[in-house]
Amino acid sequence: MDNNQPVQPVTPQAAILKAPVTVSQTPAGGRNKLWFVAVGVVVLLIIAGVYWYLTIAQKGKGSAKKEAVTAGGIETLEKDVNAIKIENGEEEFSTVDEDLQSL
Repeated sequence: MDNNQPVQPVTPQAAILKAPVTVSQTPAGGRNKLWFVAVGVVVLLIIAGVYWYLTIAQKGKGSAKKEAVTAGGIETLEKDVNAIKIENGEEEFSTVDEDLQSL
């Protein structure tokens, strides 16, 4: 120490501790995947609901149609059958009878 300058003592400095950084458990890509899955499930539920609604609506229309046929349709069909006039039934069906007998 040839220098005549006084030596200043080194004072210890406290170490600066940083708070630990928490990393989320799911990466950003996982959140996007979860979002797409949720949207896909909602879309499928909407499609299933529309399909269910349409099948219920068609069943209701079919039963109303059956009631209309049974209520007034039988009398109408009987009138139509009785209105058919066959004058020579044996002659008209003779060729059909021959073809059936040849089998």
